[in-house]
Amino acid sequence: MRWSGFDKDELRRDAENYHQRIEGLRERNVACTEEEVHEAQQDLEWIQTRIQQDTNTDVSQVTDLLSNIFEISANLRAINLDACIIAGHTKTCRPAEHYRWYRSANQNSSWPSIWTAASQTFRIVTSTISRSRIQLEKLQIFPDTPLCSVQLRHVEDHLRTLNPDGLVAACKNIKSFGLSFSTHILIEAPPTQGECLFRHAFAAKSPYRLNQHLESDAEDFTGAAAILTYMPNLTSLDLHLHHLDHLVLPKYTKAFSHISQTIRLGRLRELSLRGLPLRPDDLILFLTNHPTITKLSLDGILLVGGSWSSVFSCIETMPALENLHLSSLSTEYHHITNLDPVERTFEVDLQDREKWVTCGDGHILYKRDVCREEIRQRLDFRPQPGPRNIWRDDTWAYFDCIQYEFGPPSRIWEWEPLNEDM
Repeated sequence: MRWSGFDKDELRRDAENYHQRIEGLRERNVACTEEEVHEAQQDLEWIQTRIQQDTNTDVSQVTDLLSNIFEISANLRAINLDACIIAGHTKTCRPAEHYRWYRSANQNSSWPSIWTAASQTFRIVTSTISRSRIQLEKLQIFPDTPLCSVQLRHVEDHLRTLNPDGLVAACKNIKSFGLSFSTHILIEAPPTQGECLFRHAFAAKSPYRLNQHLESDAEDFTGAAAILTYMPNLTSLDLHLHHLDHLVLPKYTKAFSHISQTIRLGRLRELSLRGLPLRPDDLILFLTNHPTITKLSLDGILLVGGSWSSVFSCIETMPALENLHLSSLSTEYHHITNLDPVERTFEVDLQDREKWVTCGDGHILYKRDVCREEIRQRLDFRPQPGPRNIWRDDTWAYFDCIQYEFGPPSRIWEWEPLNEDM
């Protein structure tokens, strides 16, 4: 069949010109000043020195050194893990932005090294905590570091290697805990990178192929519940899931199911769940068992096997709840849950893209902060506008944000030189 007015040869030429221009941008030579050359040489020398130091230092040495530091830090009460990429003596960037330092056609291969380093850092720090038995009150593990998480399977595997008595002593007084974890994926690192600290940005890789999934077992989902058993006195809990594959995400309802069935935190006042897939019964069970919660945040939650109405009904009856934050909620059937109240007391502001999107023949409010009085008046929201129109709906920015916060990193780290400010 031939479409009238459609020139396939012209399309091929345009595509070829586009790829040639990209290659030209990657290989372009730009004149540098003597000052820039000198700065680059200093950065290179500094990085090479750091590489040599890290290559000659193994994980056990770092753990021993950090344990000694913790033992003499009598007043250490809080540990907050964050991450940055070192690209020079004065050049650092967030993991989600480190593709900007490179001009490579293989950008999608860069994130496995970050994930590997995150798990290694988790092992080092938790081993040190267990050895030193410091009296922590706050422990945050990459809670607000975009595109940097510890695989949940690695949490479970590592906890088995620790001295449980040491971990109990160090964690029993923790009041605030945050953990960013991810779904399980196979990552292959070169043998030379084994347990050394230095990791080249593109050394590790994931052999994942479309429709090829790892077999899962119970240990893939129990890590979060396992670490929470050491923290009976929590007053604030923040759990964030970064999923690496949309197709396996629903399986990870088991992660919170283990928590709801085995964990009781009698002093819990603040709960934040971000990016997790949840079953209504599991969430309702946990909320019912924790009537002391005063602040609840649900962000990027995928509800599996039910609707939000039963969850909202439970939230309305929570006796101590004063503040409720809802954002980017979804189900298996609706990618965006409408939080626009039936009895709205505020104006629709479609210019506020951080709260509103146009969708179908109407609009959706996807982010809301609800006070105690509104909660008591019922969480009654307007139905989804319809029908959906993928060409007219203004949802691209919304889904890009969801991808950045919770989704697979492959799209985020693709380099588009023609869209970059030169």
